Amino acid sequence: MKEIELIIDDIERRVKLLSLQKANLEQDKLRLETENADLQRQVQELVTENIKLKEEKNINNLINTIIENPNIADSKHIINNLLRKINRSIAIITRDNQL
Repeated sequence: MKEIELIIDDIERRVKLLSLQKANLEQDKLRLETENADLQRQVQELVTENIKLKEEKNINNLINTIIENPNIADSKHIINNLLRKINRSIAIITRDNQL
């Protein structure tokens, strides 16, 4: 009879230990989910910042090309290409907003 009590006590001790481990794992899971969400937000911010920096770089490159190029015809061609791209972008945005 004493052996059965010892076995039951051991089982209860193990169940309590497993219960504590489960609670700790759930806390870790919540912490990691929060950390993951923060990291995803940071990644999205970095992607957005990267896009903006690339756009600024392209604009600066175009400005430098126009300024450094004394040929007015080439500058006009670059500006016309930019205007076409802007018009296409506006058309895409307008189309997407109508959907």
